[in-house]
Amino acid sequence: MTYVIPIAAVLILGGVIGGALWFSRLSARAQQARTEAKAVAQANAVTRTAEGMTGAAINAAPTDAALDARLDAGTA
Repeated sequence: MTYVIPIAAVLILGGVIGGALWFSRLSARAQQARTEAKAVAQANAVTRTAEGMTGAAINAAPTDAALDARLDAGTA
């Protein structure tokens, strides 16, 4: 009977420590997932911006016919 209380205390303490470690790992994984999600969102925003800038540059570029006409006229 004298061993029951210390054994129970060790088991309870082990459960508390184990639970704390498990929760800590879970929190670290959640933080890593949030960080990765932010990085992906930022990369997507950069990609959309670059695509928009490329589209604007393409739309602003003279067409082949217009460039040919300017070259023929000597104003290019």
